[in-house]
Amino acid sequence: MDPKLKRIITVLLLSGVGALLNAFPLTLFPGLSFLLGLVPVLVAAVIGGPVVGAFVGVFSTLPTLFYWHDPLAPLRMGAMGAFVGALAPGRMPLVTAPLFWLLFGIPSELLYEPAWPLAFTPLTLLTLLTLLTFGCKQLLNALICAAAADGLLLWPWMRDRLRLAYPHPRLPTVDVRSLLMVMMVLVASIPTVPLTFVGTRQFTRGWNERVETIAYQTLRRVSVHVLDGPRAGALAPSLGREMDRLRPPELESLLIVDRRGKVLASSGKPAPPALQARLPLLGAFGTVWVSQKPPSAPTMAQQLAGLQVVHIAIPQAGLQAVAVIDQVRLVTDVALRLFLALMLMVAALFAAMGFASLMIPLLERPLDRLSGALRAVAGGDLSVRAGPEELKEVDELARCFNVTTEHLRTTVTDLQDANRRLQVAMDKLTELDKVKGTFLNAVSHDLRIPLTSIVGYAEFLQEGMGGSLGDEQRQFVDQILKSSDYMARLLNELLDFARFESGRFKIERVEFDYGPFLRETCAKFAYEADRRGVALELEPLSEPLTLVADPDRLTQVLNNLLSNAIKFTPAGGRIAVRACRVVGGRVRTEVSDMGVGIPAEAIPHLFEQFFQTEAGKKAGGTGLGLPIVRTIVEAHGGEVGVDSEPGKGSTFWFSLPATPAAE
Repeated sequence: MDPKLKRIITVLLLSGVGALLNAFPLTLFPGLSFLLGLVPVLVAAVIGGPVVGAFVGVFSTLPTLFYWHDPLAPLRMGAMGAFVGALAPGRMPLVTAPLFWLLFGIPSELLYEPAWPLAFTPLTLLTLLTLLTFGCKQLLNALICAAAADGLLLWPWMRDRLRLAYPHPRLPTVDVRSLLMVMMVLVASIPTVPLTFVGTRQFTRGWNERVETIAYQTLRRVSVHVLDGPRAGALAPSLGREMDRLRPPELESLLIVDRRGKVLASSGKPAPPALQARLPLLGAFGTVWVSQKPPSAPTMAQQLAGLQVVHIAIPQAGLQAVAVIDQVRLVTDVALRLFLALMLMVAALFAAMGFASLMIPLLERPLDRLSGALRAVAGGDLSVRAGPEELKEVDELARCFNVTTEHLRTTVTDLQDANRRLQVAMDKLTELDKVKGTFLNAVSHDLRIPLTSIVGYAEFLQEGMGGSLGDEQRQFVDQILKSSDYMARLLNELLDFARFESGRFKIERVEFDYGPFLRETCAKFAYEADRRGVALELEPLSEPLTLVADPDRLTQVLNNLLSNAIKFTPAGGRIAVRACRVVGGRVRTEVSDMGVGIPAEAIPHLFEQFFQTEAGKKAGGTGLGLPIVRTIVEAHGGEVGVDSEPGKGSTFWFSLPATPAAE
């Protein structure tokens, strides 16, 4: 699958999971951050970066927009995804997510919270307590979500799946400290789930069930008292006193109004003008509160001008009973219990982090000591040993390390002994090689002097200086000269080989035109080729070629290749010489013959010293010509090779750089 398509599918999948979790919110306490809905956003931000994190944050929070009617929720979650993604993977979400809520998330939610019960109350101790509860809830929720996201990102199975689904994800580094901290936070957050249900239920009871119980029962008693008066539809004189007796502290005001909205009786604080302007209240704008024994007229609740109002109709009397909830008194007990529950969870988290801080050295110190031992071994100190350690697994690892180090020390000692023996043998071989070179130089030099005398006297005899020769005697002299010539070439090859082996030869590079050089070299072998009945052809060059090389050494290369080609090509055959420029600006030269060819198994050994094929042994030679060719070509920075097929001839080639590399 295309990597780009994989990335798109992964991002959409994380967005869909986040939207699904936010569509069924399991709230830690009432608010916009859910217990699990942030996890996909944090995972996407870490593996994909700020852009991906922002996209998943906005998309996954769309259900929150419709559920809580908060237009800032997608923007807030998108900003969190971008913030965490920008700091990842250098910092884990366990750090970046709570930091975002502390710096940006909580202030933005507190500024945009018009429906919060205490939003329009003075800055009292209860207000501070509620705001602190709200902020702690958000931080705690972000910490739990971040720990869950880090747990997924550190889980080996999930890491493997993310690497398959999202090429090159920016996964956080796994270490003991981060792993233990995440585990402790997750363990400490386990009580959050039951406390979430308990806290939510308490809040619901405080705002719904408790209000229903207080307001509903009070209004029913008032309506019964009205209906039990001296005459239906008329108010008893003692109704005001009765309303004062029936009104509980949770109700700020208690009113009886007629169809025109006139207040006929009241208890508690006077109704605010904004509320009096809307009396009587219309049930269509309220929410039906279901009770165990619903009355003939339903009890309704609605928010008016920052007040929570409950009302019930009294159809028989044509009246309406209205109650205004004292929200400060009502929320005091609820907020206090929520705050205590949050403090318990925060304390559990701090205790878990403290326990993790105590446990981290227990894991890190043995590993640090073992790492130090490994570094010492890597530095060459094989005497270092690890352990013993308190942790069973680390102690077992230390014992294995010690056994391995001991085996390594023994092996290194054996290798050092073997190396010393090899060095002694190498010194002996070097000395023998020097003796061999000296011997070759001496023998070649000593043989050249008598050989020169033999050639000279044979030439005297051939010219008749010692008297006329018969036909048989002339044949003997010719044979002496041929054998002497062969011996001279053999001595030259031995001397060249000795110089090449010892490295005592020089490459004198000059710039020259390669085309005339090839023509001149081939012309030297034209006579020998004609004598053997072989056609020697130099193919025209496609372009002028210039080389920076040693012409004398290249002459040796071509002499060896051409002499071999003439030697192995039968009469009537053809030898082709060609040169051209190839890839990289190199100049390639080929010498093709129509000889017997070379067996495939012999080709890898063809340029080895003294190696000869069966055909080469029959034709005579030393097996040094091609090794000399390879040495000269490689000294120029070139390459040499052969392409051959038995029965169809061979093509020897070498390539040289047009301009040699700097020495």
